[in-house]
Amino acid sequence: MKFYGVCPMGVLTNLKAFGGNQRGNVAMMTALVAVPLLGLLGGAVDIVRMNQMRSEIQGVVDAGVLAISEINNNNDPKKTVEQFIKAGLRQSKLDPSAIKLDVKVAEVLNGKTVDVTANYEMQTFFLGMFGMNKMDIRIASSGTQTYSDIEIALVLDISGSMNGTKFTNMQDAAEDFIDAVLTDKMKNQTTISIIPFSSNVNVGDDFKSFARTADIDTNHDTNFSDGHIWDGCVEWDVGMFDDNKPAANSLDVMPRFKDDPDASLRHCPESNNEALYLSNNSSDLKDKIDDLTISRNTSLDVGALVGLKALAPDMKGHISGDQQAKHPAAYNSGVMKALIIMTDGEATDHMRPNDGCDVLGYWAWSNYQKKWVWQNCGYQKYSNAQNRTNFTQVCNEAKANGVMVYTIGFQIAKGGNSDIILRDCASNTSQYYYIEDTDISSAFKSIAASINGVRLTL
Repeated sequence: MKFYGVCPMGVLTNLKAFGGNQRGNVAMMTALVAVPLLGLLGGAVDIVRMNQMRSEIQGVVDAGVLAISEINNNNDPKKTVEQFIKAGLRQSKLDPSAIKLDVKVAEVLNGKTVDVTANYEMQTFFLGMFGMNKMDIRIASSGTQTYSDIEIALVLDISGSMNGTKFTNMQDAAEDFIDAVLTDKMKNQTTISIIPFSSNVNVGDDFKSFARTADIDTNHDTNFSDGHIWDGCVEWDVGMFDDNKPAANSLDVMPRFKDDPDASLRHCPESNNEALYLSNNSSDLKDKIDDLTISRNTSLDVGALVGLKALAPDMKGHISGDQQAKHPAAYNSGVMKALIIMTDGEATDHMRPNDGCDVLGYWAWSNYQKKWVWQNCGYQKYSNAQNRTNFTQVCNEAKANGVMVYTIGFQIAKGGNSDIILRDCASNTSQYYYIEDTDISSAFKSIAASINGVRLTL
């Protein structure tokens, strides 16, 4: 029997079943979503790894920053952080040597600020399938430690070459400096000494106990007339340019070269130019600056030396001021010490009559007695070259004890001896101020700003 135009029922049933079968769709859909799903899961694993490594790096970097920020830590900052990273990540799966560091340390007058950034490239496990072979981990850490107190010795040139507008500009700038650092907030944490210098420094009665009184200089053989007594200057021999307390009865007195008590340009500056120690009284400090007058030569070494003595712990109890109960404080005690030296010229020969002779009309004091001397002959204690050598020795002594040294060259010869030794004296080149014009205030403002900048963190 033949059938035309009609399908058997079995064929139709099979075709219908085939068309309704969805089992292949599940496999296809699974295949389509498997790759991105694997990427998401694998990416999550890589992100977890990244966060774990970030936490590990952050911990050791923070520890390194804390160590560097310590006031008395003078170790190399970058090496210190590297040591913390190496020690802290010994058991880690990341490579400590692959961490790239940028370490910046800013030392200011009353503290230290440390900023560290660390960068590490983590190789991915799963995200590489999507073209992301590495993930950058960046860590930033900073720390600041401040000093509780600040001691400042302000050494000011009052030699003859400062006469005129340079002198008045210096006085104005120095008084503005006092106002800038003796703020109401920090007054009780700031101590300032003012050390004017010319041919010598009038150290005042505080140094009388160090003056030679047990024997009499051979020049002094007859009493002075009444009224002529020691005016406050002492002699510093070449071996004395350090921060040590002078021995009792060790310093010769510095004579005037004229017996007229009203004479100008003495080698021992007048009493109005006497040093003022350890004060935080703004009025007293500014009055001292305002009362300064021009004197004679430029004993740069003696000015720097007495400035250092005003900061030296060995001098505590031997120099007086309204802050003498606490100062000068010990080195490395958390008290910042700053020596600021300003001059406008070259260091000169240091003058004194030769042994056994004198300049006609000179008078001196020794053994608390008044003596005449009669001879007239040459005089010079040491040369300008020795002056510079002594000055450099003081600078090195200060820096070796952690004193921050600032220097100001006020209209000095570029490339001259003073330019060279002042630059070398400063704690770093940014702390040497070369002033070509008459605006010395810019240097004092910059130094004051370096003090006050960190005070905002207190």
